[in-house]
Amino acid sequence: MSVNPFTVREILQGIPGRWGPAVLVKLEDGPKRSAELRRAISPTLDWRGFIDTVNRLMVRGIIVRREHRGASDAGAAEPGRQDALHTPVEASPAGEVWYELTDTGRSVLELLADMDAWARDHPRDAARLRLDAGAHHDEGGGGT
Repeated sequence: MSVNPFTVREILQGIPGRWGPAVLVKLEDGPKRSAELRRAISPTLDWRGFIDTVNRLMVRGIIVRREHRGASDAGAAEPGRQDALHTPVEASPAGEVWYELTDTGRSVLELLADMDAWARDHPRDAARLRLDAGAHHDEGGGGT
């Protein structure tokens, strides 16, 4: 098997922080409103941490933000936003923001599911990796 360790590390670092994987998992069943998504991830997740996480996922093309802004300007892009990152949702009240997975996000979620399956099949190895990751994070080597 040929694996490029640098590519793997870059991909894993592309899933930001503590809450990034949770966002993907919570969006698996479809789009969610921002408040609903934040609560589903964790009741301890503050808005600043939530917004930072979803913005980092959007920049990477993993999720998309959609906003319904009313019938008169439903087709107009918000100033400073790319259409691919900001598309109106017609079936929600004006100003309501939704997030959903992109095709890239769904493929990354499949990768996370494979990693989760490996962890369940190899609980001792996974526990050892979690301990190692915690030690490196405490030393300043594991954060994103």
